[in-house]
Amino acid sequence: MGNGHSGPLNALTFHPDGRALYSASADGTVKEWDLAERQLLNTLPAPGWSPTDLRVTPNGAQLVSANRDGKIVVWDIASLLPVAELTQHQRCVNAIAPLQNKAFPNGLLASASDDGTVKLWKQGVQGDQPIPQLAKTVTLPTEEGSVKGSAMGSASSRLRAVALALGSTASEYAQQLVVATEHTVLLYHVDAFLEVSVPIVICQSQSLIRAIALSKTGQLAVGSEDRVLTLWQLTTGECVAELAHDWGVCAISFTPNGQNLITASTDEVISVWQREQ
Repeated sequence: MGNGHSGPLNALTFHPDGRALYSASADGTVKEWDLAERQLLNTLPAPGWSPTDLRVTPNGAQLVSANRDGKIVVWDIASLLPVAELTQHQRCVNAIAPLQNKAFPNGLLASASDDGTVKLWKQGVQGDQPIPQLAKTVTLPTEEGSVKGSAMGSASSRLRAVALALGSTASEYAQQLVVATEHTVLLYHVDAFLEVSVPIVICQSQSLIRAIALSKTGQLAVGSEDRVLTLWQLTTGECVAELAHDWGVCAISFTPNGQNLITASTDEVISVWQREQ
C-alpha cells in the first residue's frame, strides 16, 4: 500500500463489515485503507498530539481515536469529519474500548489514562449526532499493594492505566472491565446502572505489562516485556496457558470466534496461535 505513514504505527482497527482498515500513527494522522484494493482512501489529521489508540464503534458508524494530549476524538465515518472532542482526561489516554449489548444498546465506551482513571461514556445525542457523554469515572488505586488480592506490597507512585478491555458476561447485563497498570491487571464488574465493583487482582508481573485482550469466551491474554504471554480464565481466576516469545509482547488480539490469538513482539514478529480442539 502506498502513501503510508511517516512515523511509527500506534494502533490498527477494522471496520465491522470488513471493508476498511484504519491506522493511527505518531506522525499525527489517521488513515483509512481499502482492504480489497489495498489502497489509501483518506488521511485524517488527528487534532492535538499524536493518536495512541483507535477503535470503530460496534455499529460501524463512528471512529474513535485516543490522543497523547488527553483528548478523545469521535469521527463520523460517513463524512470522515470530527463530531466531538472529549476532554475529561488530564493526561495521555492510552487505550479505549467500545461495547454494545443488551444493557447498552446505544453503546458504551471506556477510556484509560495516565491520570490514574478509567472513564465510562454512555452514548448521548448532540444535534443530530450520537455523542459519548461522561457517565462514570473509576479512580485507580494509588499503590500497587492497595487492591484486593495483591501480593506485591506498596509502591510510592500512582497507578497508570496502560491497557484496557471491556466485555460482556453470558447475561450481557454485567460487564467485565479489565484494566492493566504497569505491573497489575485488575478486574472490575460493571452493571447496567454503571455501578462498579471493588477491583480484583487477576495477575501481577515484575516486568512492564504492554497489552491485554479479552475474548468473547471470557479468556484474558496478558502480554509483557518478560517475553511471556499468559492466558487467564476470568470466571476462575486461573492461569490456563503460558506462551513464550523470543522478545517482549507489545500487542495482542483475539479473532472474533476466539479460536485464534495473534501476538506481536518487539522483534517485529507476528505470531498466530490456535486453540487446541
